[in-house]
Amino acid sequence: MTTRPSPLRLLLHIVLVALAYVAASTVPVLALGQTSAGLALSSPAGMLGGVGAAWLILRRPGTFATALGLIQVASWPRTLALAALAAGGTFAIFSVDGAALRLVGLPSPAVGETIALATQSPAHLAMWIVLVAWLGAGFGEEVLWRGFLIDRLARLPALARSPMAVLVVQAAVFGLAHAYQGAAGVVITGLIGLWFGLIRHVAGGAIWAGAIGHAAVDTVMLSLGYAQETGLIGP
Repeated sequence: MTTRPSPLRLLLHIVLVALAYVAASTVPVLALGQTSAGLALSSPAGMLGGVGAAWLILRRPGTFATALGLIQVASWPRTLALAALAAGGTFAIFSVDGAALRLVGLPSPAVGETIALATQSPAHLAMWIVLVAWLGAGFGEEVLWRGFLIDRLARLPALARSPMAVLVVQAAVFGLAHAYQGAAGVVITGLIGLWFGLIRHVAGGAIWAGAIGHAAVDTVMLSLGYAQETGLIGP
C-alpha cells in the first residue's frame, strides 16, 4: 500500500527543490561574477540543481518522469502544433496584457538588463539562446514549474479535486517568482504560467510542447532585442 505524502512533506519537497535551484544557480555567478557568461550559466545550473533534487525526492516511488512530464508523446506533429499554440498564445498575452497594464499606469516588465547582457555580441546572443532560452527556461522552467510543482500541488488535499485550482496556484507562484521584473512582470508572467499549465494539461501531461513553445518565445525575444540593440530594426 502506497502512503500518501502529508501536506507538510509535499510543501517541504517544493521548498527543497527551490533551495537546490537557488544554490546551484549561484555557483556560476560566484565563479564568474555578474557577467553575461556567469548569469547565462546560472540558468541551466539552477535547472540541474532543481531537477537533481526532484530526482532524489521522487526516485523511490518511481514517479520522477511522470511528475516532471518527461513522458513519451503519442504524436509529434500534434506536439509541435501545441508548441506553436503555446508560443502564439504567449505573444498574445505579451501584446494584450502589456497594453492593458500600460493603460492603468504600470511600466513594462524590467528586462532591459537581461537584454543588454545577451546582446553584447553574436556569440553572447547564441550563448543565451542555448543556455537560457532552451536549457534553463524552455526545459528547466517547464519541468520544474509545470512539472514538479504541479505534481506536488495536485497531491495537496485542498487542491487535489480541482486541476484548475492547481494551475492557478502554480501560475501565481510563478508570477511572484518574477517580482524582480516589477508588477507588470508578475501579472504577465503569472498569466503565461497559467497558459503553459493549460498546454501541459491538453498535452496529456507531457512537458515537451510547453518546453518547445517556451524556448521558441525566449529565442524570438532575445533575437528581437539583439536586432534593436544593433539597429537592425527600430525600437
